[in-house]
Amino acid sequence: MRFHDIRIIYEKTNLIYNINIEVFQAKINRLKYFYTPDDATQTVLSNFIKHAAELTQSAHSLPWRHEEQNDLQALERILADFQQAIKEMALASQNTVALKKQIAELDGQDAIQRFRDDIAAQPLGLSEYQRADDIAYLSAALKQLASVLYQSDTDDAAKALDTRYQAAQHAYQAVLPTLPAETHGLLDALWRYTQRYVALHQEHHNAMATLKKTENSVKVGGDKSSAVIKSLIASIKDQNDRLAYGSAYITLVIGAIAVLIGC
Repeated sequence: MRFHDIRIIYEKTNLIYNINIEVFQAKINRLKYFYTPDDATQTVLSNFIKHAAELTQSAHSLPWRHEEQNDLQALERILADFQQAIKEMALASQNTVALKKQIAELDGQDAIQRFRDDIAAQPLGLSEYQRADDIAYLSAALKQLASVLYQSDTDDAAKALDTRYQAAQHAYQAVLPTLPAETHGLLDALWRYTQRYVALHQEHHNAMATLKKTENSVKVGGDKSSAVIKSLIASIKDQNDRLAYGSAYITLVIGAIAVLIGC
C-alpha cells in the first residue's frame, strides 16, 4: 500500500511540475509576444497553455483529495480563460501591427513637400501663397504631434493632438474659400492626407490601449494559474512529508524492536 501511495505522489508531483513549466513558459512568452508580435510567437504562447490544459485534464485519472479536486477544477476554468485572453490579445496585436504598417506607408509619402512644390508652381500672389503655405505648416505641426503620440502613447498627447486638429480643421475651412479654385484640388489632397494621418495615429493609440488591456488579462491568467498550482504543490508536499514521516517512524519502531529482541 505504501509503495502505491509513493507512486501516486510521484505521478502527481511530476504532473503538476509539467503543468507549472508550461504556465511559466507562457508567462515569459507573454512579454515576448507583446514586444515582438508575430504569428510564430503567438502560436508558441498558445501551445504552452493548450498543453497545460491537456495535462490538467489528464489529472482526473489520479486520486485527489477534495480540496485538490476543487483546485484542479478551478485551474481548468482559469486555463480556459487564459486561452481566450491569448486569442483576444492576438486580435488586438494584429490590429496594432496593421495600423503601424499603414502609418509607415503614410510616413513614406512626402505629401507636404509635394504640396509646397505644386503650390509654388501656381500663379499666386504673395498673400495667397502664404495662406496656402499656412495649411502646409498646420499639416506639418499635426504630423509632429501625431508622432509624439505614437512614441509616448499617453492620453495627454492624444488630447493635445485632438485639440490642435480641431483648430486646424477650422483654419483650413476658413482659408479654402480665399484661395483660387485652381488650388483647391491640391489643398484637398493635402488635407485628406493630414486627416488620414491623424486618424491612424488616434486609432493606433486606442488599439494600444486595447492591446495593453488584453495583455493584462493574459498576465492575470498566468498569475491565477500559478496561485492554484502553488496550492496543489503545497498539498502534495504535505502528503509526501506525512508519508516520509510515517516511513521514518516505522523504521524507528522496527529498529527498537530489533534491539529489544537482541537482533
